[in-house]
Formats: sequence, structure tokens, C-alpha cells
Amino acid sequence: MERECLEAKLGVRAARADAATFLTGVSPVSARGVGLEYVDFRDFEEGDDARFIDWRLSARSLDASGSYRLVVKVFRAERRVRAVLVADLSTSMLFGRKARTLAYSASVISAAAYELEDELALVLGAGGRVLAYPWARPDRVPHLVSKAACGQQAKGALSLPELARAASRLASPYILLTDYANKLEELNAAIAALRGRGLGIVLIYEPAELKPPTSCLATLKDPETGAGVGGRLEDLYSAVQSHVRDVRALLKWRRVPYVEVAWPWVRERRAALANLYLRVRRGLPATAP
Repeated sequence: MERECLEAKLGVRAARADAATFLTGVSPVSARGVGLEYVDFRDFEEGDDARFIDWRLSARSLDASGSYRLVVKVFRAERRVRAVLVADLSTSMLFGRKARTLAYSASVISAAAYELEDELALVLGAGGRVLAYPWARPDRVPHLVSKAACGQQAKGALSLPELARAASRLASPYILLTDYANKLEELNAAIAALRGRGLGIVLIYEPAELKPPTSCLATLKDPETGAGVGGRLEDLYSAVQSHVRDVRALLKWRRVPYVEVAWPWVRERRAALANLYLRVRRGLPATAP
């Protein structure tokens, strides 16, 4: 598991650097950039996000010299919530750089929760068993995810519905991190178990899983069950792509917001990950991802 351990740690390290570029808390009770309602105004300062300039108020504001001054809105979270991060660390999630992508995504979402002073619970499915942390500090969640990736020894086959049912005991909004390697009926069962309090899904994939690298005969093997299927690579990938379309259609039908991420493009999607968390915590209806 040394490679998976390193991948997870690299994901956490990258997220730590990237989160600072769009999450900028200004005090213990306010957050700028991921705030939900504005409560005050102040003068624009170097480094502020230009999107939060109140242009109408700025046009009516003059400084001592008679020049116009820019005024920005100060945001504050509407309320603090307790959310549950549900991370699928089954064997398929350790393929390629998916562990890095998962750790990065969990770190970005945890950073958003930390800025809003939310509480997080963490439920991990790893090595065929469930690891639950009902009261995990958001800034500790990335470490716990990495620790689970590093310590996974058993090649367990914990199903996604089993993981979801375990997480559903913590009645809160949920963010589920998983991949496409779940049967459609299992994903639907997991959604049914979690969506009552609000649910968003991060779908993690490895580019080579969805697009064939070359034309040849090949055998695809399920690392969890050992089952395999062989044939022309193009035909096998056609079946995979059909499954991906079915998953997207299911999420649209169940009105579950989701974000698809892969390394290294997940770093360009960090704002989408934070917005997914905000949308779920506010109970907003799903929109096109």
C-alpha cells in the first residue's frame, strides 16, 4: 500500500496549497469567498476578490480627497451545520491516482467546512469494514483519510449500500466520494439511504478507465471480486462508457448534485467542490453540474 499511501499524502499536500487561493476566512465568525449572506461593508483592500465589490455603493462613496472609493461586501455563514463526509476507499478507489484525487477532494471540502466553522463527521469504507469518526475536526479529516489509505491491508468487498447505511445513522447532509465502479442498483440504494438530509456526490475516475489508450484484446478484472471479462478493448470501453451515461442519468433523475473529478484536473475544479458542499449544506435543489 506504499504507493496508495503516497498518492493520498500528495493529494492532501496539493489541496493545502490550493485551498488558500479561494478560501480566505477573515475572523472566527466570518468567511469571505464562501460566505452565504452579506452582513456589512468595508473599504476594498489589496487581495480582495473583485466579485464582492458593491459597485452601486462604490459609485456613491467618496473618500476625504473627493475620489471614489471601492466598497466590498463582508459575508458571514447563515448557520453552522454538521455534515458527514462519506469516503469510499474500496479497492477500485486505489487504482491509478484515484487515492490522490479522493484525498485532494476531501481536503478541499474539509477546508470549506473549516472556514464556515461547521462540524464534520467522517465515515470511511476501507478494507471491507467501516471506520466512523462522529466528531472529526475539519482540519483533521485529510489526515484521517490519508491514514486509512495508508493502513488498508485487507482487500475487502464492502458494498456502497452497506457504507451508506452505516453513514445514515449520522443524520446530517452528506457528501459521498466514490467512483463509477458500482452497480447501478447499488448506487441507487446508497442514494436512497443518504438523500433524506441532503446529498452531493463526488465521482472520482482515472482517465484511463474511461478512454481506451490503444486498440487490442484485453481482460478487465474486478480487483474486489476477482471476476473478469475479456474482449476487444474498444468493446469493453463502450460498455464502461454506457455505464457512465447510466450513472449520470440516475443522478439527474434522483436530482442529486455531483462533480466529476480526476487528477490533475481536480485542481481546476476545487471551486466546484467547495460549491457542491455549500449547495448541499443549504439544501439547494440540484442544478446541472
